[in-house]
Amino acid sequence: MPVAGPKPLPAKPDPVGDARTLLALTHQGEMTELLLLREVQWAVSQLHERDPRIPPDELRLIGLTIMRDLSQEVMKPGGLLDQEAALYAHYYTDAELRDMITFFRRPAGQSMLLESPQIELETEGLQRRWAAALEARIFKDVRARVTRAGYPDLPGR
Repeated sequence: MPVAGPKPLPAKPDPVGDARTLLALTHQGEMTELLLLREVQWAVSQLHERDPRIPPDELRLIGLTIMRDLSQEVMKPGGLLDQEAALYAHYYTDAELRDMITFFRRPAGQSMLLESPQIELETEGLQRRWAAALEARIFKDVRARVTRAGYPDLPGR
């Protein structure tokens, strides 16, 4: 019995539907859930710091309940993912969306999806280190230019 491939795209243009397909292929729902989880965990930890009498199991249950509610809100009709799909449909033509869908269904697109989180993580670290190294240089340059402009007595570094 032959194995079914990916569901073909409908012949009739459906930009919002195609944008939803693209968001699903690129795991935007899961990415949003991770962002929400991080925010909920932060809020729960802040609550625990303010009042350590709240039992950890109670806080965990509160966090899970909030995550369930937010997740349903993201996924419901008209929720965040539908709003994101409409945004994609606004900025991309249906042909562009279909080309992106085709790309992400191919091995190169799947590889990009697989490797992107690690690349983004490493890029973020690289940018932070680069910015930290430039901070002193930029401050020194700003100070020199401000001094030349007639303001020599700046407080600070």
